[in-house]
Amino acid sequence: MDRRPEARRRRPFLRYVAIALILLMSPIFALATAVAVTGTVTVEVHERGPDGTRIYVPVPALLLDAAVALAPMVIPEEELAEARREIAPYRDGLEALAKELEDMPAGVLVEVETDEEHVLITKSWRSFEISVESHDADVHVTVPSRLVSRVLDVL
Repeated sequence: MDRRPEARRRRPFLRYVAIALILLMSPIFALATAVAVTGTVTVEVHERGPDGTRIYVPVPALLLDAAVALAPMVIPEEELAEARREIAPYRDGLEALAKELEDMPAGVLVEVETDEEHVLITKSWRSFEISVESHDADVHVTVPSRLVSRVLDVL
């Protein structure tokens, strides 16, 4: 008999703990879901040699989406107008190209090999992957394909 009143007193405490954990973890789960849906931009640089530096920078594409959306508020209007004038003759073609690139299946887009470097641009499931291998460094960049369209939308 003594255990039941204690168990009843503990249950509200456990409920409060569970609610607090849910409230604290919800933003983390929301951010993780947003990153999973929007993708990640990654930049990896590896300098060759014994003292070569290795840099790896992942950036959630959600942050770049926000930066692209805020760009018109930060960039001076004269400069935006200049950029819009410069791409105006090519806008329709660029938008069509961006749409086609976004919808195309995975595969190699460009491959160039010289004596000094090897450049490979591929389309994977939802991203473009750019790889440059040279005698002094390797550079790999991954960008979600929809970011190209987002930049054109702002301009």
